[in-house]
Amino acid sequence: MNNSQRLLVALCLTLPLFSLATGCAPATQHYDSEPPSKSAAAPSLPTHQPKFSDDAYLMAALDGNMQVIDLALTSGTELNTQNERGHNALHLASFNGHTDAVNYLLSKGMKVDERDGEGKSALIHAASGDFADTVEVLIKAGADVNLKDETEGFTALMMAAAEGQMDVVNALMQHGADKTMTDVDGDTAEVFARNNGHFEIADRLADNDETKPE
Repeated sequence: MNNSQRLLVALCLTLPLFSLATGCAPATQHYDSEPPSKSAAAPSLPTHQPKFSDDAYLMAALDGNMQVIDLALTSGTELNTQNERGHNALHLASFNGHTDAVNYLLSKGMKVDERDGEGKSALIHAASGDFADTVEVLIKAGADVNLKDETEGFTALMMAAAEGQMDVVNALMQHGADKTMTDVDGDTAEVFARNNGHFEIADRLADNDETKPE
């Protein structure tokens, strides 16, 4: 059973009316007296789709499950809902490089530079992985390539350099990322790369041609 199937099973257990959409067996109805005859009018069922939980929606974003994201929003789940760490669906989809989900959420009106509880943007999250395509989508949507988080002063370029993501470093540099920016300790992206053993990236950042791809 994959994560999406587990999610749907969980929803079936917590939302009996969700059986209309997933095929889960409906709960048995009990009567205090004799059950109504077959000719009696059937009780009417609610016509609205049951609302997905915030957790289900956010997990779908983390997993890149487009079907559940769409169903959740259609059912009335709040687009900009956050978890206890301030992560919204765009942060989570970006963190795992789910470019289709990122595009979809942006099209629904999510703010590209919305910060999480640590002041990180979706771009900073995307820069931590091998997700140059996702980074490009966020930048095209207007993401600030030089935005710093509000705890350590990290930028997307520092994050990519620390994690050894050369393609992301190149994408950020080509879109104007400032390699001279420092965090709260005075460290640049080049220092992050060298300290983590990513010497090719460190040399790239030390090069005077800031837009040259490797």
